[in-house]
Amino acid sequence: MEIIYHILYDSGQSRNDSFSLEAGGGGSPAPEIKWIHNGKPIEETAVNLRRKVFPNRIVIERLLKGETRQLRCKATNSIGYVYEDVYLNVLALAPVIENAPDDTATVDGSAVNLTCEVFGLPKPRVKWIRDGLELTCGRYRVMDSGDLEIRDVTFTDAGVHC
Repeated sequence: MEIIYHILYDSGQSRNDSFSLEAGGGGSPAPEIKWIHNGKPIEETAVNLRRKVFPNRIVIERLLKGETRQLRCKATNSIGYVYEDVYLNVLALAPVIENAPDDTATVDGSAVNLTCEVFGLPKPRVKWIRDGLELTCGRYRVMDSGDLEIRDVTFTDAGVHC
């Protein structure tokens, strides 16, 4: 009797990434598959709407940064049993711009803050580029949050983002 895992990780560009663990293999007689989550039989664990359990597959949707889990698949038949452990540790999520800057109106000589909300793990570094040059000094300051502060705004600061 053996367990063969198929692990699928949907590494899309959003917080909707998912993890799928499928157990397959063989044995005679055909084994019964049991799932164990963080040391408990899956049916004894708390309900988790992000977790979908099927006879030979578990799917965890909308992974969270820093999320960790231990999953065990146990295959049992009249001859014996075999089990395998899989550890899920979400170390990285692709960067995503969740809120791009809005059109902003201001007057000459004032300051303006352009918001750029990003998500990812590790925390993405936001770069602001204009005419092929990164805005990093002088009247421009990129905040730790990713926002761009422009001091002493002039008409030449006007532009279009994409």
